[in-house]
Order: sequence, then C-alpha cells, then structure tokens
Amino acid sequence: MQAINAFEIQSFFPKDSLIITNIENKDHQIIIKMKSKSSSCECPACHTTSNHYHGTYVRKVQDLPILGKRVLLEITSHEYCCDNEECEAVTIAETYHGFLNSYSRKTERLEDFICILALETSCEGASRICK
Repeated sequence: MQAINAFEIQSFFPKDSLIITNIENKDHQIIIKMKSKSSSCECPACHTTSNHYHGTYVRKVQDLPILGKRVLLEITSHEYCCDNEECEAVTIAETYHGFLNSYSRKTERLEDFICILALETSCEGASRICK
C-alpha cells in the first residue's frame, strides 16, 4: 500500500473560528473560501459582547503563498450590532485574533513576513520580492 504524504490545510487556519468550504487551484493563485463559525463578537469600542446578528459580507484577504502561488482567502464574515446604546459603534466587524484584524487586507502572518523580509534585505528589495 502506498503512503500518502498530504497535510490537512485546515490546520493552518484558526479552527475555532473559520472553516474551509472550498479550494480553487488556478494557474497563478489558490483561492480558499472560508466561512465564519462565530455566533457573537466583541465591540472594539466598548468591549461589550454582542450576539445581535446584522448580516454577512465577503472579505478578500491575501495570505502567505503556497508552492509559489498567490493565496487569496475569501472569508464570509458576520457583522453584529453593538447592544450597548451608549456606544458610538453601530455595526461590528469580526476580528480573528492573531490571524486577521478588522479591516486588514493581509493576514497577520503575511504582514510579519513582509516586515522581516524588509528588515533582512531592504525595503526596495522586499518590494521587488513581494511582487
């Protein structure tokens, strides 16, 4: 019997908050479609936890490359309404702590990689490599 040397791609993403629904392998990029598993969210302004669902939206986020191909994450995220009447925030976008911030277009690990690359080479060199 032949051994299979495959890895579980879900293990590279936060299992408690995101689930992979589809993976598309194209010529120059890999599109990983994901869905949020949350049922509540903490307001960044007043820190009140809300489970008052408002709607969903699709976030397109760049992640670290896989085998030289660009990786695009399409995350179906939830929005919640802040339950605190005194809070200025009306709707709250989900954050995935340690992985993705509220309005980021890149994952935190990709941002860290770009910063390390810029420090180790130069900003111009990192820019050429990242293209």
